[in-house]
Amino acid sequence: MYRTDAEAAQMEEREEVDIADTRAHWNAELAKCRSQRDTLEEIHARGFDLTEEIKKAKELKAEAEALASDGDDDDDNGSKSRSKDGEEPDREANAPEDDQGA
Repeated sequence: MYRTDAEAAQMEEREEVDIADTRAHWNAELAKCRSQRDTLEEIHARGFDLTEEIKKAKELKAEAEALASDGDDDDDNGSKSRSKDGEEPDREANAPEDDQGA
């Protein structure tokens, strides 16, 4: 009888800890969102309109993710940087030339 009561008490305590952890997490998320909103409101109040910059950043991010996923496919099927006979290509011959004229 005592054992089942102790186990029930432990389960209840774990649930309370889980609830407290969840509540703490969402309180932190709320604080972060409020801070971001305050920052954006301050930027807007100063007369800045960042919608175009945000749009461009999202497009660049999407392009980068697409390129990264394309690069992952190359690793699965063998690297494109290898020559046909399986040797490493000459990096100096393929390196871009320096415009400074050393």
